[in-house]
Amino acid sequence: MVTQIVKMQVADFNKWKQIHAKLDNLQKQHGLNNGQIAVDPENPNNVTLILNWRDVEEMRKYTQLPEVAQAMHLAGLKAPPQVKVFQEI
Repeated sequence: MVTQIVKMQVADFNKWKQIHAKLDNLQKQHGLNNGQIAVDPENPNNVTLILNWRDVEEMRKYTQLPEVAQAMHLAGLKAPPQVKVFQEI
């Protein structure tokens, strides 16, 4: 299993969440087992995702999809996200 932690700043959390929710099926098709959304209690536009994928190759394929890039653009990301990936051993 692979854990991906994604930190990002968005313009409007509610708008971001609606667009992100539309990616659920696509994420599952690419091996997402489960995930959590967390926000900074002082600023909910600072978002952290904790995503658990079946394997790193499927996760990478998902992140390279044009649909994902388009959704990130539409969702109002203020800057490229910070991404960390951890492989379970």
